Parts: sequence; structure tokens; C-alpha cells
Amino acid sequence: MEQLQRMLEKLKSGASPGGLTSRGIAASNGQVRRRCGVLERQGEQRGGGGKGDVDEAVASVLSVLWTYALDLRCLVRVGFPFNVLADINFPTRSICNAEGPKEYRADGIDIPALLDAILTLMPLDNYVDNPVAVMNRTQEDVMRGVEVPVLKDYRRICDLHHKSTVKIAFLERFEFYERAKNAFAIIQTGETSPYGNILLTRGVC
Repeated sequence: MEQLQRMLEKLKSGASPGGLTSRGIAASNGQVRRRCGVLERQGEQRGGGGKGDVDEAVASVLSVLWTYALDLRCLVRVGFPFNVLADINFPTRSICNAEGPKEYRADGIDIPALLDAILTLMPLDNYVDNPVAVMNRTQEDVMRGVEVPVLKDYRRICDLHHKSTVKIAFLERFEFYERAKNAFAIIQTGETSPYGNILLTRGVC
């Protein structure tokens, strides 16, 4: 992720990112492919797994990151603390009204891959009890035995980047919606896991 880190430094300093493009980074940076190994495994599971599949998947992630990183200077300056990675069923459009969070599209991208990449650019807050929050299951879904297997991936990725165990808050659905209204950005993904939404509290970049 060396080039992505250099890109972030340029953005934070107010410099122009120059000739960097998402596809240019994807084509030249083998570290990005290794970092997004989850995408490679997903490609193999779909019966693909060729180099072109991995390049396309990585370029898709970086395309979203590129747009997101261009706005990261605003995020740092105005101090909006929250960012939401939304699953495919999240009401992003209705929450991102004219005065609400910025809407980004990451259609077809799973949240774990995007979460891993974003936390490379944006640290979690060290000074709050729960820098990460997810949507809690309803009592009915608990009784039905609905599981959220993607939560294990979220824990692993957050702990890796935070370099310690991250405490995750479980919010009731409408409480999560209210918190999301105060976010800087909501990134709508292609995540299909039930209760796959995750809210991140930004630390100091």
C-alpha cells in the first residue's frame, strides 16, 4: 500500500495528486494485490481467479478509494467523526439527503475488502470506547438463528489495523440509522451479509 500512503500524504498536505490514477496504481503496485488477497480468493470461488479478475477487482476497490481519498482533506478539516460502510439493503439514498452524509457507490464490492483498504488510509479513534459499531440483530432474528459470519472478518481487519482489540458496539437498527445521519460519508457496497453495515469513528489522520 506504499503508493496509497504516498497519495494520502499528498492529499493531507494539500498538494495535487498529480498523475496518479486508480488504474495506474492497481497496475503497478503488487502490494495492493497482496493486501486485497480476499478478492483473489473470491475470484477463485467464482470460478475465475485469473490475473485479469484480480486486477479488475483491485481497480474497483481503488476507484472508490480514490474518490473517497480526494475528499479526505475535507473530512479531516471539518471534523465529521463517522463513516458508514453500508450493505446492499441499507437505505443510503434516503439518509444521504441534501444536508446529510456524502454518498459513495461501491456496487459489487464486499465490505471486508473495502474496510481493509480504507483503514489503511483512515485510522480508528483511540479515544472512544467503541470506535466501531454494527447493527444488532432483532430479537426475532436471534430466535430464528440468523447469524452474521462477516462480523468475524470485521473484527480481524479492525484489530489488525488498530493494533489492539477493537471494542465493537451493537446498535439497534433505528439507532444505527440515526447515527448514520451524522456521518461524513456512507459508502454503499454490494455486501449481501445480513446485518453487514459497519460504522467507523475516525481517528487523527
